[in-house]
Amino acid sequence: MRRLPLPFLVLAGSLFLGVAASPSQAAVPPSAPVTAIDGLGQGTAALNGPWQFHLGDAPSWADPQAHDATGIGGWEQLAGDKTWGAQVLPSYAGYGWYRIHLHLTPASGASPDFALLLQRVEDVYEIYWNGQLVAHYGKMPPHPTYYYQPAAQTFGLGPVRDGLLAVRVWKAPLQSFDSDQLGGSVTAPLIGGPAAIGARKAELDYGWLRSKQYTFGLNALYRLVFALSLLAWLRNRSQNVLLAMATYSGARAAGTILLNLRIPWSFDFALGAFQLAFTLGDVGLWFLLLYLLKLDKSPRLARFTRILAIVTFTAGTLDGLLTFLDWSNPFIAGWAQLSDGVLTFIVTIVEIFPLILVGLALRKRLDLTR
Repeated sequence: MRRLPLPFLVLAGSLFLGVAASPSQAAVPPSAPVTAIDGLGQGTAALNGPWQFHLGDAPSWADPQAHDATGIGGWEQLAGDKTWGAQVLPSYAGYGWYRIHLHLTPASGASPDFALLLQRVEDVYEIYWNGQLVAHYGKMPPHPTYYYQPAAQTFGLGPVRDGLLAVRVWKAPLQSFDSDQLGGSVTAPLIGGPAAIGARKAELDYGWLRSKQYTFGLNALYRLVFALSLLAWLRNRSQNVLLAMATYSGARAAGTILLNLRIPWSFDFALGAFQLAFTLGDVGLWFLLLYLLKLDKSPRLARFTRILAIVTFTAGTLDGLLTFLDWSNPFIAGWAQLSDGVLTFIVTIVEIFPLILVGLALRKRLDLTR
């Protein structure tokens, strides 16, 4: 029997040991599906998916060569308008990634460039195209800046035909007013030529403006009443009812602006200032009823109204200041959420005080016209 040479035996043994020690093919992450869009030109196409979603944060996830799954806890396949809250993660705060692999084919004679429209994303996001940061909205931690009403944004992607579109999202910690269903995209992004995307953006802006007609009209009425009441009170300082009317209408106008206008101030400032305006409007309404219904003749009721006004305004101020805390700290976040709940409960209870004042006026059988 012919003996095999020693180098051959060494090589065969090395190959055997390497195969035995290597992981099985089942452990290799599968590749992601590619979304092909043909004939993209004058119109727009919704990127409904399949999107890949993953909680957490890793810069390598923007790279097209990065793995599309990570074994346990890997990428989920989602529709483009499925939010974190819809995944039974309503209280999750932090980072998440959305990714979609695209193959784009322009229509004959269409522009070689493509643009993207994101209608709404909560709260801060960055957009990567083939590993390159192309746009962002707000500012990521450690010093996040996010806005009360995120608006639709458009971004250019250039003439690249194949690539990975990745959206890195940071969701702010849960606040008492959240719907618990946000975090990430709440509608599928649109892709198309720059002209088509621009037209769609203008259409959305017009629709938003039209939906706010009633709000803008109400705000104009509040400001008119505020100006007239304040001018009348300046001419006659003894008329407390005019000062109360100016306080109530001015605070309501300020609150409407803070909540409904797309002004690029930070979320913390908008919410904190709204809390002050909201409580100041309540206090103004109480004193307006007190003077208008002639209930200020009772020293005890007038004193109680003043005490309740101080308590309410203090609670609203503290509730607004909670937005400026560092909610990333678990201890601070837990304490802040408890405090927010207590302060919100206090403010909610005192909302019935105007009904109490009207009830007292009815018991006194005051003039119904008043």
